Parts: sequence; structure tokens; C-alpha cells
Amino acid sequence: MRIAYLSNNSPENIHDWSGTPYHMYAVLKKHHDVDWIGCGVINGARWYHLLSGKDDTFYPEKYCMEIGRFLTRIIHEGHYDVVITSTYHFCVNLHVDIPVIFVSDVIFDAFKPCLKNQDPKYHELARETERLCLEKVDGIVYSSQWAKEGAIKAYGILPDKIHVVEFGANMPTPNKIEAKHACEEVCNIVFVGRDAIGKGLQTVLDTYCILQRMSFPCQLTVIGCQVNDSENLGVVNYPMIDKASYKDMEVYDGVLRKAHFLILPTKFDAFGIVFCEASAYGVPSIAADVGGVSQPLRDGVNGILLPPDASAETYADTIQQTYKDKRLYYHLSASSIKEFKNRLNWNNWCLRITEVVINLIQEKKTEEKDVFYLPVYVINLPERVERRRHIEKQFLGKDEFEVTFVEAVKHEIGAAGLWNSLRKCIQMAIERGDDIIVVCEDDHIFTEYYSKEYFLSNVIGASQQGAEILSGGISNFRQAIPVSENRYWIDKFFATQFIVLYKSVFHRILEYEFKDTDAEDLVLPELSNRCMVLFPFISEQYDFGHSDVTLVHNERPGLVTEMFKRAKERLSFIHHIRNRFSYI
Repeated sequence: MRIAYLSNNSPENIHDWSGTPYHMYAVLKKHHDVDWIGCGVINGARWYHLLSGKDDTFYPEKYCMEIGRFLTRIIHEGHYDVVITSTYHFCVNLHVDIPVIFVSDVIFDAFKPCLKNQDPKYHELARETERLCLEKVDGIVYSSQWAKEGAIKAYGILPDKIHVVEFGANMPTPNKIEAKHACEEVCNIVFVGRDAIGKGLQTVLDTYCILQRMSFPCQLTVIGCQVNDSENLGVVNYPMIDKASYKDMEVYDGVLRKAHFLILPTKFDAFGIVFCEASAYGVPSIAADVGGVSQPLRDGVNGILLPPDASAETYADTIQQTYKDKRLYYHLSASSIKEFKNRLNWNNWCLRITEVVINLIQEKKTEEKDVFYLPVYVINLPERVERRRHIEKQFLGKDEFEVTFVEAVKHEIGAAGLWNSLRKCIQMAIERGDDIIVVCEDDHIFTEYYSKEYFLSNVIGASQQGAEILSGGISNFRQAIPVSENRYWIDKFFATQFIVLYKSVFHRILEYEFKDTDAEDLVLPELSNRCMVLFPFISEQYDFGHSDVTLVHNERPGLVTEMFKRAKERLSFIHHIRNRFSYI
């Protein structure tokens, strides 16, 4: 199977994300033909941001459109069977005909408190990007049931779309591991974590002191962070273990072989790779029941879960009582090894991911559904960067549209320039063989009423009724007559920020000789008496405070918004009467 593995950072860097991408990528390569795609993509977006002269903060989430277009082209050229990624902003604008699988251990809302960046605007951007990603991809694989439930609750993702597959230990599988007996004179306790505060190091040190006061023979080893005055405390301390170093891994192997308990009073963990590693050595874990910890650590199976606010005394009592109960301790150690062999290893992860991929590929082949992409021609001047960014955001994640940006034709008369730009769009559509197109101006904004189903069903319905022009939203009209549940025939209308044009009207538009006194929204109803508008509107104009075409908008701020408001009120009244008497 050929896999496109998408990530910006090298998956061969064992230090990235605690080594998880490294082991994920390695096991996939072991069983499949895998290419890493995405090297330097975010750097490229950052340079684009800087060279565009933007003075706002760079976030990759702002460039999902560009990133998606770039990656889509590479994936098409590679003839892959599936895309796998853990980078959410890589998925949003992918347009591929193979399954896309997103792998993660947490949703943004759960991880947000741990971020250094607490800017609400960034949080809003990141959360929306994640939502678009989860809706876009074909399959989602989380490492815990906790993460799955979070995505369902936060975004309404269908449960069947999400699979739970545990991660594995980020280290080689140890040899000759047998279940431990609680018969040694000294109980060896281990703490592993780089974030001393977040992982609860102080609780661990307090637990150790309490056990010593209880005359319980024990030895504490702390790995990953510095312990002040460790010698006086009698703590063995390894502030840094480099998993790329053979010598350091020998030390880690030695510590876990001698260990009897892993203790982790963590404040937050999305999963906890260290529980997989402890289980590989038959070491039961005692940890706080937070986040996704209960997935790798099953209470009474490969360790013990304690309440998030459990005190050091509780940890000390749990260690002492469990170690003294030799039968219970042996059971926990033996079942820890079984948990590692059966669930908490990367080969198992790869096997289950492969099953998910095969099922999704089969669904793609057998699923009877019409794939419908509607060509959209967006008129924009290259120097209007703000408007370009605005309109890109409108179509982000909407795979029912195939967006083409058309450079606006400049003319000393703004209305003439807009008409020539419309003609340019139609000429391109004819060359491409398009029968139905959307022509969109860069001040278009989708309303809350937009949905793929609502829009496409009305495009088809209007076509069946012989419509030649279907507007997504208008700022004024003369007459409106209901012709269906959500469509109205109109004779005159204003605003062409989002219009659907059908093939039958193409040549009339191209042949019309536009006059200096004309306006596009006045000419179009003259060329066709089969114009319709959707209601509720799916489109309105965003007021940028300047118009090249309608100069009165420059003199009266807020006029655009007010006109759309009045048009909605008028149509709402007609809509109400139509529904009240239900004659259609």
C-alpha cells in the first residue's frame, strides 16, 4: 500500500512530539510503501506571509488554502492509496480522491489550557481549523476514547467516523521480561516527565518522604527533570534521557527493569506513552485519572488510577498496600506485560490502522454517491490582499466548490471593469466546458443559512425550472414570486456578489455591448427573464467601506448592510405569507 504521510517536521526526528511521529512513521514504513510529504511547507507559508508585507502574527492556520493546493498537487502526482497525517491544517483544503486519515491524541479545546499562546483570536482560528479538518477527512483515529468523546461533543462528529487505536511504547521492545514479584527488600519507584509542575513531581517527592517516614524501604528515581538537592533527598536523578542515544537508552532500560512502580500524579495527559513503556517492562503504574490516561492505564489491570486531586498520602498508601499484597502485585505486573503485547505497541497500532484504511478504500470504491464540484470564478484584483484573504476563508473546507481566482479587468469606469471581468469568467468557463458556474466577487460572505445540501438542491431545482440566473442573496428587488420552498422569481435585482449562471445565458452576456451608463445587476435581468434568488439568503456583501462600482457606498458607510437588511425584511414578509397560506 502506498501511503502519503503528511507532516511539516521530519518524522525521522525522534525528539519531535516525544518520538511518537518517529515510531508511527517507522512502523508504517516497515509494512507499507510510505513517502513523507510536507517538508518546509509551513516555512514556505511563513515566507509568503512576510513577503506579502503583513504585520499581523503568522499562524499556519491562516494559509490552509495555499497549503492544501500545494499538497493536493503532490499527492495527485504520487499515485497514493491513502493519506495519513497528524497536522490538522494540512487537511482542510485537500482535494484528493483517496481516503484521508487524521491521527491525534487530543482535541484543541482540551489542549488549549496548556498552550503558551492564550490569544482568543488564535484559539478561535485554531478551533475552526480543527472543525473543518475533522469534517473534511474520511477517517479519524484517536488514541483514546476520551479524545473521541471530546470530538463528538465539541464538533458533532459522527461516532462511526472515529476509531480508537492506542499508541505504542516509544522505545525498542525489551527482551526477556517476566512478571515481577514483590519480594525484593527495596521497592523501586520511578517518575518520568519533563514538565515537573504539570506532571506532579512535587507530589511524587512528598510521596517518597511519607514512605520513608513510614519506614517503607523504597528508592525513587526521577527521569526527565531536575530535582533540587537530590543527593540529600536520596533521589536518583537523570534530568535528561536522550532516546536517540544508545547509552541513555541503556540507562532507561536498566531503570525500568529494576522498577516496581511508575508514579505519575499528572495534571493533564492526552494519553501517556510512558504507561506503554512501563507496561513493556511489567511495571504497574499509579497515576491521576485525567484526560486520556485511562486508555493506556486500565485500573486494576496494568496499574491503579487515583482521583485527580489525590494527595501524596493517598499515593503513599496505595504503593505500600499494593506492594505488600504479593498476589495483587504479581497480577498487575503480569497483566501489564499482556497489555503491552496485546494493545500498547506500535505493531498493533499499524495493524489496526491498516484495517481502517482498507475499509475506507473499499467504501470509496463501492459507495454509490455523486461527486459534484461546482466551478467558482472569484473576481479579485491582486493588490486587494485583504479581500483575497477574506474570500479564501469563505470557501475554506467547502469541497463542493472548485475555486478559480480571476484577475479583475481594470477600467476607468468601475462598472465596465466588473462587466468585462464577468465576461472573462464566462469565456474561461466555455473553454473548460462548464455548464453551470458560480461567479463570485471578493466581498461575498456566506450567511448562517448556507449548507452544501441546501445550496446544491436549489441549484438543481432552479435548473429543472429553467432558471438562467440564481442569486445567493440580493440587496434590492422590485417583484418576487415564490416558485418553490426556498426560491423566488425576481424581475429586477441589485447585488451580484454571488450568482449561479447557467449555460443558456452565457452567449447573451458575451454578446451584449455594455454602455458607460450600465450596471451589471441592471443588465443581467434585461438579458434573462428567468432570474431567481434563494431565501433565506446564503450570501451577502461584506462592507469593506469602499466600492469601485457603486460610488454611493463610499459616501454612506453601512449602506450595503442596510440594503441587505431591508431586502431580507421584504422577502421575509413574502416568505411568511407564502408559508401561511401554503399554496405551493
